[in-house]
Amino acid sequence: MTSPDNGDRIQRQQLQESERHELLADDVRREALSVLQRVDGTVTLMDIAHTVWATTAVRDDQPDIESVQIRLHHAHLPKLESYGLIIYDASRKEVVENRVDGDVLAP
Repeated sequence: MTSPDNGDRIQRQQLQESERHELLADDVRREALSVLQRVDGTVTLMDIAHTVWATTAVRDDQPDIESVQIRLHHAHLPKLESYGLIIYDASRKEVVENRVDGDVLAP
């Protein structure tokens, strides 16, 4: 997924309860959201992947960090972008804009 130009920045949607549950249903995506909630500014895919892998590797039997990075790059970060929570620059492998806050993870 490519990042929109500055003039075409996506707007963060107000999440419905079912959408919030969908976003939080996956362990990797939930951990990525937790990482993003704690970070201001640009964050690299590798930084997110390292933290997610360290947290989920034992629990989910992830074979290596590369598999987490691939899942984030191809599935989870584009999904978060589609909800307007982040802007992910896939070519640079960076989250360049982050709108994740506590209300996404709140019960």
